[in-house]
This record gives sequence, C-alpha cells and structure tokens, in this order.
Amino acid sequence: MTYNVRNFVGDGCLELNDAGLSAFGRRLIKAMNRAGIAVDCSHTGIQTTLDAMDVSERPVVFSHNLAKVVCDSPRNLTDEQIKRVAEMGGVIGINGFPPFVAKNPRPTLDDLLKHVDHIAGLVGIDHVGIGIDFEYVGDSMQEASKAHYDYFVKTGQWDPKDYPPPPYYYPQGLDDPRCFPNLTRALLERGYDETETKKVLGGNFMRVYSQIWT
Repeated sequence: MTYNVRNFVGDGCLELNDAGLSAFGRRLIKAMNRAGIAVDCSHTGIQTTLDAMDVSERPVVFSHNLAKVVCDSPRNLTDEQIKRVAEMGGVIGINGFPPFVAKNPRPTLDDLLKHVDHIAGLVGIDHVGIGIDFEYVGDSMQEASKAHYDYFVKTGQWDPKDYPPPPYYYPQGLDDPRCFPNLTRALLERGYDETETKKVLGGNFMRVYSQIWT
C-alpha cells in the first residue's frame, strides 16, 4: 500500500505522524477487494495497516515482514498488527533482509526462526509464510546495492538508522535461494511437524490467495 513514506493511500512505516489510511486509500482497498487483488501492507505505517484491515473485506497479507518484539525496527510488526492480520485470516511472510532479522549484521538462521516462533506462538502457524526478499544476493547485486542505498537515502525512502549501508548478508544457512532446503530442515528440527512446515513454505499463502482471487 505504501513504500515507507506517505503516498496517496496513506502513511508508510517511516512516517513520524502515522496518520493512517486516506479516503482514497479506503476506496482503493474496496476496489482491490472487488478485483481480487491482494492488499499487501508491508512497508506501511502501523495505523495505516490497522485501517486497511478494518476496511478490507478479504484477508490482508504482509508479504515480507518480521516481529518487532524480536528485532525492533519500524519495518517489523507489532503484536497488535500480528493479531489483527491473524483475526482476518491473513498471512505474514517472514523477511530475510538482514537489518530486520537481528541487530547483528550477520544474522543466523536461528535468528530468523525466532520470528517464526514468536508469530506462531502468538497467533498460530496458519499465519506464517515465507517472504525472504532475496534482493542483494551475489557479487553483482552487492555492488548494485550500493547505488540502490544511495538513491533510497537521497530520496528519503530509507533512513540510515533503520536501513544500514551495504554489504548485506542474509541469514547464515539461507544465503541465497538454493539454500531453502536448509530452512525446511531447520523448521522440522525446531519441532514443527511436516504439515505445519508445508503451511509455512507455501500452503498458508495459497490458502489466503484462494480466498482473495475467487
């Protein structure tokens, strides 16, 4: 709905005022519901997301977010947001972008799974999915990340205190998309059964999308 800052829809997660959803944003969500388009509240301000969940008649998703309790970042979700999205049957895609996983610039897979544990413990495994946000993977993308960083900071879309400069190191053991079997293995070793693991790896998002797209 937004990308960190204010737009015609509402306030992003880096806006200080957090004024919420605009009148246009309310009309937009109603139109999205009618058209079968998912309402994605990642990057969006707290009040704007709460307003969006009040307005939407279909489940809302956070395609790539984490838990603020585990790692304090304006890009991560409060427990109130987590509970609200679960109440309407939505899903949160677990984000692997390092600054949001942990304060350690080289987070581990265990750091990432702490977010899974928190969300699942708070609202149940049916509301956890995967949205790793693999963007700066490999040498060429690490080089590109420097230009991206300068641009986003210059335009005010990233705040250096919340978005530290590159290089970015994804959670150890989940360094790139080829490592997804490690995530499956880690979920099972953590005590999530096969059915729960399949829900996290795609089943929960498919359930929600089947409700939105029909």
